[in-house]
Amino acid sequence: HVDHDYCSSEDAYAKTINELREHINNARRAVEKGQAEKKKNKKSFNTILRYQNQRRDEFNEIHTLIHMKIDNEADKYLDRITDERTRLKGQIKQHDDLINMLEQNYCNDKHRNVLSVFLKLNSGMPEPIDYTYTIELVHSRENAFNYIVQGTGQFQPGWKNGWKSFYYVEDLVSNGFLCPNEDKIKFNIKLRPTTIFEYRKVLEWYLNQMEDKRKHDEHVIARLEQDKKYLERTTSEQRRSWAQINKILRMDSLDLGTYYDEICFSFIEEDDHYREFYDLLFKQLLINIKHVPFENIIQNNLQYGIPVCNNKEVHSLVWLYTADRIFINSLTIYSFRFANDCNPEFYRTFETTSHYLFSLVQRMRHKYYGWYKYTGQELLDYVDKYLNIERVVQNQIPDKTKLFIHQEQKRIDIQFNFYSTGERITITFEPGYPEFRR
Repeated sequence: HVDHDYCSSEDAYAKTINELREHINNARRAVEKGQAEKKKNKKSFNTILRYQNQRRDEFNEIHTLIHMKIDNEADKYLDRITDERTRLKGQIKQHDDLINMLEQNYCNDKHRNVLSVFLKLNSGMPEPIDYTYTIELVHSRENAFNYIVQGTGQFQPGWKNGWKSFYYVEDLVSNGFLCPNEDKIKFNIKLRPTTIFEYRKVLEWYLNQMEDKRKHDEHVIARLEQDKKYLERTTSEQRRSWAQINKILRMDSLDLGTYYDEICFSFIEEDDHYREFYDLLFKQLLINIKHVPFENIIQNNLQYGIPVCNNKEVHSLVWLYTADRIFINSLTIYSFRFANDCNPEFYRTFETTSHYLFSLVQRMRHKYYGWYKYTGQELLDYVDKYLNIERVVQNQIPDKTKLFIHQEQKRIDIQFNFYSTGERITITFEPGYPEFRR
């Protein structure tokens, strides 16, 4: 059960009226609030619309400016094209007039004397480069009357471009191009690569040439310094050798072997490589062939084309050696070939690749590269006298003695050249037993 309150109808009616009035007021407030929101939204919409119109105006203005700028640039470009077209048409007309004049006057003027002008590239890039060149014949009084001809062509060393009929010789005086006081004509010549790319190629080539020249100059300077040191050393050696010779000549009982040991010792006392090479040549090889009868073999056999195969005894061993004669052009060569009758390791005890008295032979000799030539002179003179080569060929001193060595192949070649008689004696030391050449 619930307790219910009871009221009169008047009270219920009044209560209902109040509730309706409250609902009406709430509805009125809601309507007012909605109208306020509507006004606010209308104001925001107007602002957005106004901003949109403003941006549209700005865009239209920018669009108009862009079109105006494009039109101006297009007009300027068209003006330039028009000017260039006019200029080219003028040049074409000038060339056409020149061609027409040449064609019209060719028959009448073919016997006239003409001045030819050509440009030739003596040195430069090996590949062809496009150049623009201008030849200006200078007027003797007014530069405004100068005769100018321009052309374009490719140049590389040895190539030339120009005009065979540049100007009529008889018109030089009448048109004022011959200087009256100096009796000569003057030219202004301009030459340049056609494009910046061609110009860059020429500059790069020139810089490379300068770098190569610098390296060459440095190499020449280094070689001169080396030659200077060699000459200084040679002079010093010669002074010591003459002092030693004078000392030895005063010793009557000195034998030939001691003579050469004393002479060479003054050169090698400060050079271990030279000392080792000297020991190999004189004390291991030449000493064992010193008594070979070179003169008899040449006079009795080789001069008649009879080859010789003989032997010699060294260190209680028998070693074979051969001799024969060959002809090369007008040169008669008497060749003696000996086996290395010493320890092969003697070839490894000295240096030739960097020694100042040896130079590399660039060409192939006896089927091998890597030969070195002895560039000194004193040692070669000692070899001549040690073997007494003077008595072998008509009592003549060799015009030129040469010595070659190949350390890897363990081989030495000595040449005694007699240019006056067209003869040469060669002595070869090589491994093993030499082959007998027929």
